[in-house]
Amino acid sequence: MNIETLQQESVVVARVLDQRLDLTTGREFKNQMLDLISGGATGIVLDLSAVTFLDSSGLTSIVSTLKALGPKGGMAIGAVSPPVEKVFRLTRIHKIIPIFNSIGEAAASLALDP
Repeated sequence: MNIETLQQESVVVARVLDQRLDLTTGREFKNQMLDLISGGATGIVLDLSAVTFLDSSGLTSIVSTLKALGPKGGMAIGAVSPPVEKVFRLTRIHKIIPIFNSIGEAAASLALDP
């Protein structure tokens, strides 16, 4: 699982470079996200623009990351491909992890949260 990270103000932007977030890659995704959290990240913006396939295992790894952030942490989606956005909307994940039109908007939303 290839993920680029970038610190943007108080938020870590995690850009997933792989095209699939599924049973094969989900565990490594989650482990890398947990490493960010244990390193002090409290806000994570996901850039999923390169991901074209997301299954239930991938969704589980994303939700597990949100849970690991705890009540004082936050997560937002700053970029998403159309097929992945469709999965988020069908499963209503967008109700708990907001989707924004840009990385900057998503980062700003987390930076503003107390």
